[in-house]
Amino acid sequence: MIHRLTERPRLMTWPSDRLRPLLIAGLWLGLAYGLAEAVEFCLLELVPGALSWRNGNSPRVLWVAPIIYGIVGVVLALVFSGLAVVMRRLDWTEVFVFVALTGGAYLGARLQGQIFAPWASLLLALGIGIQLTRLFVRRREQVLAAMRRTLLPLACLVVLIAIGELVSTAALERRALANLPAAGSGPNVLVLVADTLRADHVSGYGYYRTTTPRIDQLAAEGVVFLDAYSASSWTLPAHASLFTGRRMHEHHAGREGRPFLDGRFPTLAEVLGRAGYASGGFVANTFWCGRQTGLDRGFTHYEDFYTKVGDALARTVLGRMMAYEVLPHVGLLNIPGRKSAADINDHVLRWIDSVGGRPFFVFANYMDVHGPYIPPPPYDGRFAGTPLGRHSGSDIEVGMLDAKSSVPEPAVLRSSIDRYDESLSYLDEQVGHLLDELKRRGRLDHTIVVFTADHGESFGEHNLIYHGHSLYQDQIRIPLIVRFPAQVPAGSRNPRPVTLEQVPALLAGLAGLPDTPFPGGSMVSAAAAQDGEIVAVSEVGRRRGIPAAWPTASGGLRSVQTEQWQLIVNDAGAAELYDLTTDPGQVNNLGGDGRFADVLARLQRRLAAEVREPAPEPRRN
Repeated sequence: MIHRLTERPRLMTWPSDRLRPLLIAGLWLGLAYGLAEAVEFCLLELVPGALSWRNGNSPRVLWVAPIIYGIVGVVLALVFSGLAVVMRRLDWTEVFVFVALTGGAYLGARLQGQIFAPWASLLLALGIGIQLTRLFVRRREQVLAAMRRTLLPLACLVVLIAIGELVSTAALERRALANLPAAGSGPNVLVLVADTLRADHVSGYGYYRTTTPRIDQLAAEGVVFLDAYSASSWTLPAHASLFTGRRMHEHHAGREGRPFLDGRFPTLAEVLGRAGYASGGFVANTFWCGRQTGLDRGFTHYEDFYTKVGDALARTVLGRMMAYEVLPHVGLLNIPGRKSAADINDHVLRWIDSVGGRPFFVFANYMDVHGPYIPPPPYDGRFAGTPLGRHSGSDIEVGMLDAKSSVPEPAVLRSSIDRYDESLSYLDEQVGHLLDELKRRGRLDHTIVVFTADHGESFGEHNLIYHGHSLYQDQIRIPLIVRFPAQVPAGSRNPRPVTLEQVPALLAGLAGLPDTPFPGGSMVSAAAAQDGEIVAVSEVGRRRGIPAAWPTASGGLRSVQTEQWQLIVNDAGAAELYDLTTDPGQVNNLGGDGRFADVLARLQRRLAAEVREPAPEPRRN
């Protein structure tokens, strides 16, 4: 009786004989798979264009991925250990190994992003998981013993890789700076690119809302190009033109099957580097400005990936799938690790302070007005009237399209425009903050400042949304402002058509660089100087997976613009002609109107002359 009164109830315990093997297996498999995934990333990075647009990476993945997957492995092991306490009859170590091996095989198959469909990846993973688990069951004790013996060396290897990568990255940057030639007294160069900013939403370009007071102030201190156009209607080819001074039909970046800039043409960073400039690139749009695109060529310092925890997690296949396929369903609809303009500015200023008195070239890519439009407080609700707050959805709206995409309801469209303008107001304030900081450091007036965009955005015009699939004004007309008190008169307004590929020659001229490889010596192209008519040329390639009626669904487009006219021609030869002075919204296509046959023929000849394919000299890639 006494024994019964003093007997304590039996509690469920975590048997060490089950917990320890699971933890060892979880950590070992996580570290090993992380290394394997990282190696696969690095090998695919060696092949230009091999990875899909969300899969860019850097050598940092070699130690970040093992750490992330090691943590995931331990967490899963603890979960399975809990199951082992509740359901003791099953061998949960074997179940865990099967789940881990199958999951790893599935993630590995999904890594490239374009070869295997999800269902094909799952079937392949199940087959691999079953076969490898059978091997584990047959040699269970030997495998677990091998994991125990090699776990510490494996963990030490990851630590050594981390130290080596961090040290070597810093050393390579110091070496690149040390190897620069002696710099003269040339001005600094600051190029600010607002991703997806259409000109007609900038208040200084006539917008009815006061969206950009600080950018307008910058314009008042320099020259405003009132009729500026992008070389293309999406990020990669536009930036490639901005860096090389070449058009899309020359540099080929962004053509179908070529999601990268090759090494045939020197970049602005390379040319300025040869003049002794330290060059830093700071990009928020890692999809199309990350190093996998080749846009980092020539920079002594380039920041794209791994600057925030969310971005680091999304550099793994598991993190990417969670961020884009799972978390949006619970209301997390922003790009993982998205860098705000404030983040970009902080990194820019920190780097400028680190280069001392050497002249610098800074390229900053801001993504705040790119979808998804999520303005931060207090800008959220400034134009819409009410803050956006937590909203529902199933996708992160980064401009992805499919064959069923369509213009949303008017109320949704109006909300998108409000959020776009609110995001622009935030960006405007941050641009002003950056310029204020440069002024406080005494460096602003000795810096050539360029503010521009890579392309615009459609909000229902021509029954289109987003960008990258037309050459109408809403997608290619951009702001372009240049400030440099020593050579650029304040308050200047230039009404002539200009394009992004003319900017490198302009910068080289203002910086006093002799014999630069960039075509043209001013904002007027050589071709325009020959016949007295100034033109702007834009191009965009075919885009698959969009509605069949949209302009680039069946082929690429090329456009030539004068101060009055725009001609758009597709690969099949169909032409659209618009009189921009009387029809700025491009509603009335005059291409089939016989009264304008002479204008059409003249612009067709001019376009053919402007986009003739060159035969450049081979250049080391």
